Amino acid sequence: ARAGSWSKWSPEVAEEADGRGEAQAKAEAKAEECRRDDVCLCPLPGHAQRSAGELAEDSKLCLEVIALLDPKNGSFNEQVLKWVFPSATRLALAEGSCRLIQKLLSVLSAASRDRLTGALVQHWVELYESRNGNHVLQKVIEVTPSTDSEILPLLIEKILAKKGPTKETEGPIAVARHQYGCRVLERLIEHCTEGSLGALVERYVASVDELCRHQYGNFVIQHLLEHGSDELRLQINRQLLKNIEVLSTHRTASHVVQMALQHSPVHDQISLATGIFGTELTLLDMAASRYGSYVVQELLDLPFAAQGVRRRLVEASEQHKQSPAFQRVAEKAGLALLPMTPGAAAASLPLLAQHQQPSLAELIDASGAPLAGSWDSSTTMSTMVPVSLAEDAASARTTSNTSWGSLATFATAAAEGASASAPVPTASWASAAQAC
Repeated sequence: ARAGSWSKWSPEVAEEADGRGEAQAKAEAKAEECRRDDVCLCPLPGHAQRSAGELAEDSKLCLEVIALLDPKNGSFNEQVLKWVFPSATRLALAEGSCRLIQKLLSVLSAASRDRLTGALVQHWVELYESRNGNHVLQKVIEVTPSTDSEILPLLIEKILAKKGPTKETEGPIAVARHQYGCRVLERLIEHCTEGSLGALVERYVASVDELCRHQYGNFVIQHLLEHGSDELRLQINRQLLKNIEVLSTHRTASHVVQMALQHSPVHDQISLATGIFGTELTLLDMAASRYGSYVVQELLDLPFAAQGVRRRLVEASEQHKQSPAFQRVAEKAGLALLPMTPGAAAASLPLLAQHQQPSLAELIDASGAPLAGSWDSSTTMSTMVPVSLAEDAASARTTSNTSWGSLATFATAAAEGASASAPVPTASWASAAQAC
């Protein structure tokens, strides 16, 4: 009765007492839940009743746990895994706790790691679409052996079978076109063999033209060129050659062409250079364009193409020289951008001849490319190129209405420069021009 009267006359005090009672009841309920299921027990001293779900909002608690995670502290690592496992996916999606899950993946034993990665891969779509979760999925790929685990084959299988509400959100192409999905695919390309990627690589090779021109998909093709085999690079390069003029001057696809020129074997580089010089867009126009200029800069790094590129740059018009992109290319080529008469341009060629170049025959022979014939003075033009180059050049010639005279000029210029400084031991650059 006294309590009732006290509550009646002191409502503020009664409300405070009720609040304390409610908080105590919640604490007791949480403690009872922890006693029933010990996976909820926090291994940190003094935090036994803390729920793992609190890590998603409590960055300080996350840092405390991360600081204690260590490969040498196996018992503690296992306790943390038991604590966070029921909330692993939720924690992987949160900003602070995703770092804890990544650290945990790197310190767990093989068996415990596989248990956690197996649970995470089941929610792979949520993870790769998340700004935070994609880093956890990348870490799963990095720490999982590609040879003796079923986790990565399972992930690849799920990517191939991805479903979505629209065609754009289905299958592996949708993952490659995603802002974070492309990162996950990059890690797969780095840590898996081409054989294990199988159908995934085939889908991307068949979609090279589309992915090259996508702001995120282009990174997947670049990674295939950087980490793939020469056979895979050949397949991609053949797709690039079908539309090399457009791709070389495209905002994102030009990066793919650059990567192809950097990482392809010599005979594929020659094939790509052949396609670029055979386009309707002149080399000068490409050098003056914002994105194509970077492709021309890559050509300057190729021993068999640099001399011909320099010869072309000397012939630039005043309009070309006004382009900042062209000026950047000319600077790399070592050319002064001064107004030049045709006579002055011709007088500058002996200076360009100082850049000694090996013969095309030497380059192809050194590359080990299969030749359709032997290298000697009597070899016909049709048999003086690698088999793969002959096929690609023929394909490019039939699929584009272009003039191949420009390519002949390019190789002839290279011949002039080489002959001025050193003898060409076998096939000459001029004959290489005719062959192309």
